[in-house]
Amino acid sequence: MNELRQDIPALATPLNVLLVLWMVVGRGLFVQMGWMALFGILASPILLFLLWLTTRMMRERGRRPLTSGQAWAQIVLWAAMLVFGLACVDSGDSPTPFPSVLMKLLGEGPAMKTVSDVLCAASVFVGIGAWIVLHGKLTKDIAATPPAQQPYPYPGYPPGQTGPGPLT
Repeated sequence: MNELRQDIPALATPLNVLLVLWMVVGRGLFVQMGWMALFGILASPILLFLLWLTTRMMRERGRRPLTSGQAWAQIVLWAAMLVFGLACVDSGDSPTPFPSVLMKLLGEGPAMKTVSDVLCAASVFVGIGAWIVLHGKLTKDIAATPPAQQPYPYPGYPPGQTGPGPLT
C-alpha cells in the first residue's frame, strides 16, 4: 500500500482524464449514446478542474507519500467514476432507454435498469463525497505543514533591530 500511496500523485492526471473520458463518451464504445453524453460534455470541464485541483494539491506535498486516508479517498473516487460509466442509463429523449454497459453485459430488463439506476446514483453521491473527503484531507495536510523558518527582516541583526544603531 505504501508504494501505491507514493504512485497515486503520478497516476492521478492520466487516470483522471481517462476516467472522465470513460464517463462521458466511453460507453459509446459499447452502447448507443443519447442526451446524457451532451450533459457529460458540458459537465466535464468542471469535473476536470476539480480533479486538477486535488492533483495539484497532491503534488504540492513534495515527495511525501499520501496518507492512507488520502489514498483511499482517491481510489474510491476513481472507482465511483468507473461505476458511473458502467451503470449510466441514457433515457432522456426516447421511449426506450439506451442501456448501460452493465445492462448490455448482464442482460436488459426492468430489474437490471433499476440496478443500473441505483448504481449510477450511488456512484454520483459516493464520488462527490470521496472528492470532498480527499480535498479536505489534502487541505488539512497543507494547513498542518509548519511554515519555513523566516529569517530576521534585517540579516545580521537581532529581531527588532533595524540597523547598526544611530549615527553620530
